[in-house]
Amino acid sequence: MEEQTQQPAPAAPAPAPAAPQETKPAASKASEQDTMMAAVSYIGPLFLLTMIARPKNKFCIFHARQSMVLFGISFAVMMVLAIIPLIGSMLTLALFALYVLAIFRAFNGESWKIPVVADFAEKIDVQKIFGAAKTSMQGIQGMKEAASGQMEKAISPEEPEEEESVAPPEPPAAPEEKK
Repeated sequence: MEEQTQQPAPAAPAPAPAAPQETKPAASKASEQDTMMAAVSYIGPLFLLTMIARPKNKFCIFHARQSMVLFGISFAVMMVLAIIPLIGSMLTLALFALYVLAIFRAFNGESWKIPVVADFAEKIDVQKIFGAAKTSMQGIQGMKEAASGQMEKAISPEEPEEEESVAPPEPPAAPEEKK
């Protein structure tokens, strides 16, 4: 019998060590406070708080606008829920899942565009809204200042100006009664 000599198979080159996977930070410019404010904006009407607290932060305003549109949709869904409970309930569950996902992504610093909602949200001019609100607030402030000035005058006793004392006119003499 012939002996077969088995030669060991040539060793395959050792695989190169896997390069460590880099994880990119989700938010390149969003700070921890900004991500928190963006996430909070999805909780009911708290998008107003975000718009007031961070009016010039594009990341926060992006999420606040989307939340404003979602809030409007939620209001419409509640109307449907009142009329047609089954359909309204399904829509409410879908909206809840959408809110949870939006909060999660905002908290992670992602600028996630919610389909359809983002299109409407981009059309909202926050500066125009706050410009009108600022004008109204200035008007209210002016009214408050005028009212407080009048109140101070009414409350604080003014020093009487020195005027010549004039005797009050005497009442006309009563006609004499005949006896």
